[in-house]
Amino acid sequence: MHGSIPTGYMYVIIKGCLNFARHMDNKIKKLLFKQLLKVFLLLFTSTLYAQRYNFQHYDLTNGLSQSQVMAVCQDKEKQIWLSNFGGINCFDGKKFNSYSLEDGLPSNSNFAITRDNNGNIWLGGSKGLTAFTSKGIINYKFKDKVNTRSIMQVLCDKNGVIWALVLNSKLYKLVNNQLIAQQIVSKDDMITSIALDKNGDMHAAIYKSGIYGLDKTGWKLNVNIKQHYIKKFLFSDQSSGTINFISEQGLFQCNANYLKKITLP
Repeated sequence: MHGSIPTGYMYVIIKGCLNFARHMDNKIKKLLFKQLLKVFLLLFTSTLYAQRYNFQHYDLTNGLSQSQVMAVCQDKEKQIWLSNFGGINCFDGKKFNSYSLEDGLPSNSNFAITRDNNGNIWLGGSKGLTAFTSKGIINYKFKDKVNTRSIMQVLCDKNGVIWALVLNSKLYKLVNNQLIAQQIVSKDDMITSIALDKNGDMHAAIYKSGIYGLDKTGWKLNVNIKQHYIKKFLFSDQSSGTINFISEQGLFQCNANYLKKITLP
């Protein structure tokens, strides 16, 4: 996400995270909730004595098209964009603008959303990839035939390249206005999650293999992790090369030299 989030929007973001957690098993759901609470406290504890924060609940009566918010991002105008099962909502701080099939979306079921380096908003849904641009809504198709077209993650790297992770654990790259399948190790790669490091470089987690990073020469194994199905991972801002991830076994931290489980109080 680019830029800081205005405090008036924080409830919308937290609600989106909790709604996304509904689709996880109870153990992972508890871990995610604890981590979300920790992050929230870290962000605000240092300023609680100097400022007061107000939270407002937004729902269907306020213009939200559907209550199950799956992902959130912020545009260059500080507006909040939300993907859900009723289309897309854009919140300007006062009201929600809604976009759906009638406006040109290929589907109302949307799971992922991000912003690119030019300020365009990209979303992944049950029928592919869509961009909100200054020229309007543009839909992009897969070059090859795929059984499942639901995009669960969409990212824009530092070079402006758009990446999409599909429900069938395959990675796609937008090339010449088409989504083209990418091979990291082999055509049988089971890619479970993708993420950007602090420099905006692309990384992918492959089941029974590890976490790979993409540089000018191609994909390289950064961390060998064969015993985990990594559901989500992110890079630490405090320690270069350190990765935090959630698997079915719990919450972990790792780098090229170590792997340890994080025990939450």
